[in-house]
Amino acid sequence: MRIQYRFARLSKNQKELLETVLWEEMEIQHWFSIAFSASFGREIFFPLQ
Repeated sequence: MRIQYRFARLSKNQKELLETVLWEEMEIQHWFSIAFSASFGREIFFPLQ
């Protein structure tokens, strides 16, 4: 039997709070890497966690 997770809809205030927390975390954790991708033919930028 599979577990099905269902989350309630977030209010506007809850969404704004979560977005603020996410932006703060992204500013704190600014580890990143730049690599060359042969399939894209250019450099790509991605965050490391």
